[in-house]
Amino acid sequence: MKEEASVMKTEVIPTHEYPTTVADEIVASINEVLEEQPRCTLCLAGGTTPASVYRLLGLPPRVNEVSWQQVALFWGDERYVPQEDSRSNQRMVHDTLLHQFRAIPGPEAFAMNTALPTVEQAAEDYENTLLAQGISGEGEEVFDIVLLGIGEDGHTASLFPNMPVPEERLVFSCSHPSDGTSRISLTPKALFSAKRIFFLVMGVGKAEIVGRIFSGEGSPTEIPALYGERAADRTLWFLDSESAGAL
Repeated sequence: MKEEASVMKTEVIPTHEYPTTVADEIVASINEVLEEQPRCTLCLAGGTTPASVYRLLGLPPRVNEVSWQQVALFWGDERYVPQEDSRSNQRMVHDTLLHQFRAIPGPEAFAMNTALPTVEQAAEDYENTLLAQGISGEGEEVFDIVLLGIGEDGHTASLFPNMPVPEERLVFSCSHPSDGTSRISLTPKALFSAKRIFFLVMGVGKAEIVGRIFSGEGSPTEIPALYGERAADRTLWFLDSESAGAL
């Protein structure tokens, strides 16, 4: 593990070992939390890289290495689409992880309610859910673990470049800048107040933006993943060999 000038820590993993290594790190982190308290709150990322990790979390041996009934799952962002839609992050987590809990008790899952009449209502509803579950983004009322990915443009969750973000909120509604898809996203206040933040990044297509992030180029407004700098001491970037190519 090395430390960059930006003080954000990285772990570079051979690409073929990436999903297993990251899954093991998540299991270890959950168990460290549960050694200190009866419940672990885990906020999930969407995307193909996290999906490859979630599949392993739901399979032996890892599924048997965590007391999953003591884990509460939340979502970092979601498309305002029906749960069964192939673009839904909730469906992805169900298909890769949650459906595998049959023989043992699974985690409690707090997904975003995209069946509400408007995306604004869905965002407000999820903010109320977080508050009811003891997540305010302040003091000790924060997520134990947050998983995040990044896009080639530097977005994370549904925080896109040059998008106004309500800093005082926990959840807000927005639109994808290219396709106009309505989204629900946690804010930097909710995400980067967490006790542990893991960025999961794979692929040569991410190498350029990773290089820009670790060079200190740009601002969080231009590269939203740079919101992570405010939590550098609690953030670990898991990079595969390809995504770390520009470091």
